[in-house]
Order: sequence, then C-alpha cells, then structure tokens
Amino acid sequence: MALELERGRARQAPVLWFEKVEDFEMPVVTNVFATRGRYAMAAGHPRGPADRGMGAARHRMIGAQAARQGPGAGGGYARAPTWTSGGSRIKTHFERDGGRYITNGIIIAKDPETGVRNASHHRMQVKGRNRLGTSLHSRRHLWDYVRRAEELGKGIPIAIVIGGHPLMTFASLWKGLDGDRRVRGGRRPGRPSAGHLKCVTVPIEVPAQGELVIEGHILPGVREPEGPFAEFTGYHSERSTEQVIEVTAITHRKDAVYQDIVGGMSDEHCSLLAVPQEARLLRALRGTFSNVTKVSYPKSGTCRFHAVIAMRNPVAGQQKNAAMIAFAEDISLKLVIIVDEDVDVFDDQDVFWAMATRFQADDDIDASGTIYAVRALEMLRKLNVETHLVMSRSAQVTLAYEMDLKVKDIEAMADVVYRNEDIGAAISSGSFKNLGMLVAPCSIRSLSEIACGVTGTLLSRAADVALKERRRVVLMVRETPNHLGHLRSMTAVTEMGAIVMPPVPAFYTKPRPSTTSSTTRWAAP
Repeated sequence: MALELERGRARQAPVLWFEKVEDFEMPVVTNVFATRGRYAMAAGHPRGPADRGMGAARHRMIGAQAARQGPGAGGGYARAPTWTSGGSRIKTHFERDGGRYITNGIIIAKDPETGVRNASHHRMQVKGRNRLGTSLHSRRHLWDYVRRAEELGKGIPIAIVIGGHPLMTFASLWKGLDGDRRVRGGRRPGRPSAGHLKCVTVPIEVPAQGELVIEGHILPGVREPEGPFAEFTGYHSERSTEQVIEVTAITHRKDAVYQDIVGGMSDEHCSLLAVPQEARLLRALRGTFSNVTKVSYPKSGTCRFHAVIAMRNPVAGQQKNAAMIAFAEDISLKLVIIVDEDVDVFDDQDVFWAMATRFQADDDIDASGTIYAVRALEMLRKLNVETHLVMSRSAQVTLAYEMDLKVKDIEAMADVVYRNEDIGAAISSGSFKNLGMLVAPCSIRSLSEIACGVTGTLLSRAADVALKERRRVVLMVRETPNHLGHLRSMTAVTEMGAIVMPPVPAFYTKPRPSTTSSTTRWAAP
C-alpha cells in the first residue's frame, strides 16, 4: 500500500495483479480505478473524458432485469459453506487499521417499506467467522433503511458484491438517484445484459457478473466497535455507526478474482469519489449554464471537499451563481474555484497559476455574512412579524466590509433595537413573550457562550433565556472548517434544543468583477 501511494504521488497508476497472495485462494487485483481514462473506457467512451462517459452511463445504471437463475444453476457460481473460507485471509491494509478490511464491498439492500433497491459502498471490517462490522456514517439511503427497520424491530437483508462490473461500481457511487439504483448486469453499449441472480439465503438479486457475493443481515440494535480505518482524507477515521453484519452465505464465480481498492488518500480511492461527483455536478451546472465546460474534484482537496469549475466567456455574475449551485448540489464542498476555459481544471499547477496571475482576493473572495440577518429582517417585515434587534460590536464592524449599508440602515429594519451591553433589556427576561430567536450570522464566540451558559452580553443572555423557556433558537454558525471544540459546542446547543443551521451557500454580498481578468474568480471557503 505504501508503495502504491508513492506511485500515486509520482503520477503512476498501474493496475496491480497478484497471482498468489500467501494462502489466499484467489488472485487479487487492485488499483483498477486509479485513472479517469479507465472510467471512460468502462462506460463505453474510450476516446472521451471520464465525465462524458459517466454522464452517458448514468442512463444505463437504473433498473434491473428479472432474475434468471440462481448460484450453482449454470451461473458459474460455487457456494462456500462458511465465512472462514475467505474472511480470515482478508488482509490488513495499513498498520493502524482496526483489523482486516473489505475495501471494495458494494451493499445491495431494499427499502424496508417500499422495496426500492439501493447499492452503496461501505468499508467492512472482518470481526469473526461469520461477522462483519461496517460504518454507515455517510447517513444516506442504507443508513435510513436500517434506522427505519430498527424502529420496526427488523434487520435488513443484504448482499455484498465484490468485483462487480465497473458500471455497477459507478452506480453505487452516484448520489441522489430516484428509484432502483442497480446496474443492468453491467451492460455495455452493444452488449447484452448478463441478468441477475437470486441469492441463496436472502431475498436479494445480484448482477451475475459479480466475482464474489457475501449474503447476510444488518442486525437491528446491535453495535460493536469498528475502526479505525485509513480514509480518503489521509487520516485514520474512527467515526462509525458501528453496525454489525451477520454472514449467512458466500458465493463466487468459478476462477473468481478478488478485487481490492487501495485505501487511504490513494489515486484509486479518491478517484472513485471524484469522477461520479464530477459528472453529477457538471450535469447540474449545465442545466443552468451551457458555458460550463469542465468540473474537477482535485486530489489536493481529497477529491471531495474542493471543486474547480471551468466556464467559457462568462458574463459578470455567472461565476457566483455557478458556485452557489455547486454548494447547493454538494454539501460536502468547502471551496469552489471558477476558472477560464483555457485553464486545465485537472492540473493543480495550472489552477494555482491562474489564481496567482488572474485572482485578486479583495474582489474575488466571497464568504458567509450579514446578508442572512438582512434578508431575515426584510422577510419578517413583509409578514408583519414584530422584530427585536441586537447587534454585537463585531457585527457592526463586519457590516462595513460585507455590505453597502450602515448600522442605522439595519436598525431601521427592526421594530425595537437594543444595545448588546444592555443586559437588563426586556428580551433578557423569561416573562418576555416571543416566538423564538435567530442569531445570524452566529460567530464561534457567540456559539461558545450560548453552549456554556455564559451570559455576559444581551445576545447570549437572550439566547439562554429562550432555551430555558423551551423556545426555538436558530444559530447560523458561519466559520469553517471546525475543530473538535466547535463541533462539541454545536452538539451542546443542539442537545439544549437549539437548531444549528450553517449558511449554505456562503457568500459576502459585495462582489465586483475583477479588473485583471476576463473572468471573475469566486473562491468560497
């Protein structure tokens, strides 16, 4: 693994085939998904870019043919009697990993109420002869299936496919699909579908082209420690929902090959996150702006937290709107950079060159700010809701940087105005009747004061009283990224009854076109 990570840094990404790995009975292949060209090839567009191949392939990812046959009925499968036939030989990838991990497991499950199928990638730790631990920390479809099934006291039957057709891999990484998310047996253009096979012990169908299938159930209400595991962020992650899978059967193709994924911040791991999301975001952006030409999730941003978008001859304001769409489409994004079409979005050096020569921070950076409070006051006035305003000293100073308004302009929007130092004002008493309180934007300092019950200002005192009286308190916390202390403060106020609502997308509101380039750059943390 260390050698492969070093090769990735040198921009080398060969497919690695191991014919014999100690006593493992199958050949092992890894690093298959390390380059974008292989995605385009798998999607039937060998001469096109990966995003084009992914975009076209998406329309072949939905739906499923009826199951034709079961394992052992001419389908090229042999049933393994116990998990020990392979589980004990799964390898530990990194020294600090919590144990042996399946890194290329796609879980197929059905909605416990509607029966709609879903396929998704999840890390899986070998816990014993018929037991796996997994993390559903993405909080997406499968997590929701498990949550609702547990409310009914039921487990979730699942099938774990290892080594499926590439289109199945792409489908399981695509977010936001409606209906069944399952590949038509890995069909490529001009080739017939291989169909699906019924599992032996669970009511699930799996694509016939899968190399190995593990059947079982996610046990309801059972939690066991799982992790740490080397994640795409470059860190070992211990965050886990700690679900437990009980294995009931294993089937595999004759002469099966075990397909592994290089973990950590590897080219393969990161590309699997980036390429489907690039295609998804490109499609969303082109729905509004036909001049968006390319989208990249660079490895320098772990292929998940940063996006670079190229636009052809944008008019003033389009860049900001494109960035807003990106933030709305993908809540994981922390940074969006808009570049001209001539910049190679897949080359960090080219992107940073463009930022160095065409970017002006005072004109081209946007971040969260006062606009949320202004818009709230405007809307509440239209609704004839009486408003009481408190502005901290920091808010008054920040206003001059963010908007062409003065303090008196903001105060004129409210019905009653208080000084933040007036700790004895009416709103600091529980006897003052109100519908709730909005802190917009909410600094980390204000968040911390409210979380700890420190009431040295009218703002924190009023929030404390509102929580005490069980009234609605909404905190629009604006700073990112957050360290553990910030997250603990958010947890504390949430447990008290407040709602933490970070502003997304996040922008200042006085952008001006850059005078040094034909394109305005919008880079928002």
